[in-house]
Amino acid sequence: MSATSTGPWPARLLPVILSQSEVHLWLVSLDLPETEIARLALLLAEDERQRAARFVRAVLTNRFIAGRGRLREILASYLGCPPAALHFTYTAHGKPELVGPAGTGDLQFNLSHSEDLALCAVRWKGRVGVDLEAEREMIDLEAMARQYFTQKEYHEICSLSPPLRSRKFLELWTFKEAYLKATGEGLAGLEKLQQIEAGEIAAGWSSVPLPPLPGFAAALVAEGEGWRLCCWRWQPVNIPDEGVAPDG
Repeated sequence: MSATSTGPWPARLLPVILSQSEVHLWLVSLDLPETEIARLALLLAEDERQRAARFVRAVLTNRFIAGRGRLREILASYLGCPPAALHFTYTAHGKPELVGPAGTGDLQFNLSHSEDLALCAVRWKGRVGVDLEAEREMIDLEAMARQYFTQKEYHEICSLSPPLRSRKFLELWTFKEAYLKATGEGLAGLEKLQQIEAGEIAAGWSSVPLPPLPGFAAALVAEGEGWRLCCWRWQPVNIPDEGVAPDG
């Protein structure tokens, strides 16, 4: 796992130059003022608006709009085009990919969201996956661990005191999920989780620990080795600090 990380989550404005040897990871708040949600909704394609409208609760609709809108703004900043001009296609397992202008397909990305936060990973060419999960009490934790984790991981979880089990479960789960998202398998690859030992992924892939996010577990996996991870907290121009406080 030959890769390096730059440290915590400093606020950063776009645009940022992305080198061929870097992976950029953006921490984004999804609970935004109504005026900002309305602005971001205008950036979305019709299919994205339809997906947003399917949520029963308004807070979930708004968080979906915030996530997809911010994703468009981040990707557009690297490509030098308007956010609304981006077009996505979806793989057989639902992973979004960019299509359209020349060179667009070279920009790889992955988005994960949980509760009021999202993580967006971006790089050139190599595949990347990220997963984010809010810490919570899990009633069926042992059954899920037995079904999806290796025997070693299952026994490790069961050996912990109850307060620590959920945290360990999510640490393992996010790593595996990030890997499956990077390969493009996503939830379709759940049956393979027992074959993936967290921290011991296949040759040609690597990962580094992420800066802490109190109340959340997160992981990132990227294709290749020798890349450098840069982590930032999204800070839009002319929008007050959105209150994301990953350091406590």
